[in-house]
Amino acid sequence: MVDGMFSVIHGQNVWSLKSILSRAMTLGEEERSMVMAVDESENAEYAFDWYVKHFHKPETKMYLVHCPETYANVTMMSPGKVQELIKECEKKIKTIQSKYLSKMKANGIRGEFERLNGERPGHAIIDCAVDKNATFIVTG
Repeated sequence: MVDGMFSVIHGQNVWSLKSILSRAMTLGEEERSMVMAVDESENAEYAFDWYVKHFHKPETKMYLVHCPETYANVTMMSPGKVQELIKECEKKIKTIQSKYLSKMKANGIRGEFERLNGERPGHAIIDCAVDKNATFIVTG
């Protein structure tokens, strides 16, 4: 917590929710982009819908991202089981991608979907936001 507010810590940086929202609301139109982490949960869908209803501006580009779950002991699995897990994971990603790209289109939101890789999804999401120069991150 920073100043009694929720905060985000990444490396040596600490941002309060108040400062993040303040920055997001004052940036010029040409600068706005955001990263939204999505998965197959109801929380992710609620976060998307809440963002669209309460916060989205037409000039903001949305980067939908998903970092699939990794399995630590794949070396102990048979090659057939590994292939089965990969196919299952790819199917889930395509389902998530299709669902959220359709929701973006239905709401007239411009943006794209990106699959992230990493053992620590939180870090992968923040690194993506830095790469995209995102104004803010939404998760569900």
